Amino acid sequence: MEEIVIERRRVFQYVGLFLFLVFVYAMALSRYLDFVSLDGKVGGPVINTPLDLYRPLFGLAFVSALPISVLACFDKNWPSSAAAPLCLAAWVVVGAAFMCRQHTNCVWLVAFPFLPFLASATVAHAAGRATRFLLEKFR
Repeated sequence: MEEIVIERRRVFQYVGLFLFLVFVYAMALSRYLDFVSLDGKVGGPVINTPLDLYRPLFGLAFVSALPISVLACFDKNWPSSAAAPLCLAAWVVVGAAFMCRQHTNCVWLVAFPFLPFLASATVAHAAGRATRFLLEKFR
């Protein structure tokens, strides 16, 4: 049987990234739900297409992807399969909290806004790996 070694540094990376993502995702989902609830009201946004729904999320999606790209760039042992479960777990925690707060069972209300965050994490990981490759190439 294979022995599993858990490094303290790796635990701190996972816990730190998870907590950071929970904070950013909570802000993003709060902004998103406020944005959607103002649709059609006086002074509120007009939502015509699904891309209009993502407007309040793009900046925070970029912010949430930064630590993933940094880890992918500077930690050679950071696996590409590590970011997706952390992102999903953080989003599930935040989504469940908002569903309880909103008193709703509508999973789509909190699942739909996750798509730009998933895309930004994927792009950030690829960018971090590419940056590491270029840094190693020019050293």
